[in-house]
Amino acid sequence: MKSMRRRRTDTNTRKRAKARSPGYTKSLAYDTSFSCTYQGTPEHEQDEQYRADMLRAFKLKAWDGSVVMMTLDGLFARLKDLPGMKSVISTIRARHPLLAHQCGSDDDRTVFQLLFSFDLFDRMHAAVCDLLEKGEIGKERMDQLSENL
Repeated sequence: MKSMRRRRTDTNTRKRAKARSPGYTKSLAYDTSFSCTYQGTPEHEQDEQYRADMLRAFKLKAWDGSVVMMTLDGLFARLKDLPGMKSVISTIRARHPLLAHQCGSDDDRTVFQLLFSFDLFDRMHAAVCDLLEKGEIGKERMDQLSENL
């Protein structure tokens, strides 16, 4: 009898762990209901608006690095094998060899995280929204992202 309970508990524990794991993307904590506005605000307000857009995208009221990292892990798991995303990551590596060297030859996850930086976040957010809402990122959206690498 104990072994039956133990097996059921182990199975339930594994299911809960999978639901929380970074690669599990069934329900990502990412807000696709808005467009980033920080690039269109006056220059002296852009940094503050960028932070507000980031918090909103990750559904946060205050910065929580662990939530952001888990969400980025989930997004990367969904995006990394798309041909357009592979191209974007390859372009970053080719145009910025020192950065690529620092990230390591097999650490595309860190390169992916750079796409959420100030200069690229508005385009990356739009690409993520396309993926989560439409199931794909269109070529035009990937081209917009690629042009500023």
